[in-house]
Amino acid sequence: MLVSLLASLNFSYLIPIIIINWNCIEHTVECINSVLELKECDFTIHIIDNGSDNYEGFELKQKYYNIKNLTVYLYNKNYGFTKAHIKIWNDVFRDDLEIKYIALLNNDTVVDKYWLKELRLASNNGKYHIISSKMIYYYDHSLLDSAGHKMLNTGEIIPIGHGERSQDYMTDFENMGACAGACLYSTEMIRRIGFFDPKFNTGYEDAEFGLRAVIYNYKCKFA
Repeated sequence: MLVSLLASLNFSYLIPIIIINWNCIEHTVECINSVLELKECDFTIHIIDNGSDNYEGFELKQKYYNIKNLTVYLYNKNYGFTKAHIKIWNDVFRDDLEIKYIALLNNDTVVDKYWLKELRLASNNGKYHIISSKMIYYYDHSLLDSAGHKMLNTGEIIPIGHGERSQDYMTDFENMGACAGACLYSTEMIRRIGFFDPKFNTGYEDAEFGLRAVIYNYKCKFA
């Protein structure tokens, strides 16, 4: 009975993690090194060099050439945050039906070793389609940066808990989408409703995407 239950949870699927670098290799290396320490989850790392003008993409390729689950993509121009993610989705992940979720991670973040495991568990085996990370300030871990998005009665979409005490956000709850700097997105959802709107270059693409997901009756959650 226990074996059948564990099999039905399907916790073993692989999750690609997408990280964009642009003229900021020091942050990117620190981020990658933290990702390589992730525990109890299966993942691949996909580094996009977004047209850096100082050969950082080649430097990243050389530095991580022997990491079998890490791939560096050299884009010939800066596509911006939105279009770079749209491009790698179309080129690499869209037609791979075995991938259930993709993770997005800003290159100026450092992750806890159980970060991806906790996002995966919060998805509740496919019940939730956008999972928000608990994002805290780099230089002051007592302060929260974002617990995902909410909509005000004015229609404005804003971060939840920005600048508040991180200890006040210790339990999961449903929200209205995630900050794309550290989140999990269902690939089934993306195939149905589309990915980011290219009208947004860098900023608010994640807010619009979360709103669109909710309109289509997909569920969002803070982990």
